[in-house]
Amino acid sequence: MEIDKKYCKHFGKNLRRLRLANEKKLSQHQLSLDAGLDKNTVGNIERGEKNPTITTIKALAKVLKLHPKDLLDF
Repeated sequence: MEIDKKYCKHFGKNLRRLRLANEKKLSQHQLSLDAGLDKNTVGNIERGEKNPTITTIKALAKVLKLHPKDLLDF
């Protein structure tokens, strides 16, 4: 279980880095809205509190105009 928490934290840090590096520099709230997610989802993922599904990863990548593997490359 501890490995899963560390993995989620690394994923979250990478998501935050990519969200802020994006030309739009989207807020967590805007990324959630654009991806069709609950308003708190991106914050929970970025803090490593939530383990995103592959569907969520795909939706986030689409909004950020990235390939889903880019979100997993950390």
